[in-house]
Amino acid sequence: MADLPTGKEEVSEPLQPQLCVKCCEFFGNAASMNMCSKCYRDYTKNEADSTKQAKAIRSSLFGDVCTPETSERPIVKEQEKPE
Repeated sequence: MADLPTGKEEVSEPLQPQLCVKCCEFFGNAASMNMCSKCYRDYTKNEADSTKQAKAIRSSLFGDVCTPETSERPIVKEQEKPE
């Protein structure tokens, strides 16, 4: 409990369970953006699918352009030093 400048202690209310923000059938969790586990799993799956779709569209528009996700460091052979 933190001391306030007035000398009174601040009392925090216990967190009340909140229903899922998507389906309102189950309780949500702050770690999963206040969604129940089912809705959060569906949300993350949809996010992954949309990321794959965006990469496919980018690839079809620009071809095999080197992007940070797909690039690898090229192997550079050291040149022989003359003796």
